[in-house]
Amino acid sequence: MEDAVRREAEEELSVKVEPTDILGVYSDPNRDPRGHIMSITFTARLNDGDVKVGDDASEIKWVKLDDIDKVKLAFDHSLILTHYRGWLKSKETFWSSK
Repeated sequence: MEDAVRREAEEELSVKVEPTDILGVYSDPNRDPRGHIMSITFTARLNDGDVKVGDDASEIKWVKLDDIDKVKLAFDHSLILTHYRGWLKSKETFWSSK
């Protein structure tokens, strides 16, 4: 799975990362209107590269975590970032309720 994280970061963002932890597993059938999608979310360390938008997104930008509530995010990504804030304090892995 960690190899997929590295590959996707390089393909979609033009950066090299090193996965550090699993933040959570998200599998609620209603989390994505396109269908039942399960995501395993990792934290990672940025090792190299300048972030560039890939073919899965129209825009990318760095946002301070304290300002993330001012940004409109897709699907359940606000929940994931809320869990990330908790993870920074506890290092606890989160699981969806489904």
